[in-house]
Amino acid sequence: MWFIKKKLQEKLKNKTQDFQNEKAVNYFFSVKLKALK
Repeated sequence: MWFIKKKLQEKLKNKTQDFQNEKAVNYFFSVKLKALK
């Protein structure tokens, strides 16, 4: 049982990681676009 729980936690962790990466990338691009204008 704990194994399944661990797997779910890792999935969730990866999701939040992806979300943070996406935010960072979006932020980076918005800054770059502002710099270009």
